[in-house]
Amino acid sequence: MLLTVTFPPFLPPNPNPIEFVLLSCLIYKYNKRLKRQERSLLITSKAIYNINRQETLINLISFFHAPFAIRRKIDIAKLAGLSVSELSTEFVIHVRDEYDYRYSSPDRRDRILAMIARAYYMNVRNKPLAFFFKVRYH
Repeated sequence: MLLTVTFPPFLPPNPNPIEFVLLSCLIYKYNKRLKRQERSLLITSKAIYNINRQETLINLISFFHAPFAIRRKIDIAKLAGLSVSELSTEFVIHVRDEYDYRYSSPDRRDRILAMIARAYYMNVRNKPLAFFFKVRYH
């Protein structure tokens, strides 16, 4: 018996079936205007996803429309380093050839950093991940 699986158009097949979730949590992201925005952060074995909850009328009344949108996917291998504040719960993810992300997590920062480092070393074995500890951000 042959099993055929088809994917609906809104759910494409995963091109890399080895990717698995390491951590998912709510977090605060700061935009370029220094405005704090709540986001979902998803760390997998291959990438970091910044997920935004879309609260529109269509999402509230539609069963098939996803209420979440992936705002950015950062390939783990593109990480250039992590800056960690020693005075607050903030940290910055530095990405090679792209813009950085500034986050804050009052209760899960250390766990998030550990999972990012774990994902990095699962994919990049020949280059250490740089950690920068900052007293304040400029």
